[in-house]
Amino acid sequence: MLNFKCWYYETAKEAGTCAIHDADNLEPEKIPKEYHKFINK
Repeated sequence: MLNFKCWYYETAKEAGTCAIHDADNLEPEKIPKEYHKFINK
């Protein structure tokens, strides 16, 4: 879970916003497969 949170915030920081992780913007193929279990809850 910690690695997922690091990936989440690092990608948001690179984009300049957390909005990239909103349901409308988040494409499953852009999420590393090992983190899908945290998204599909």
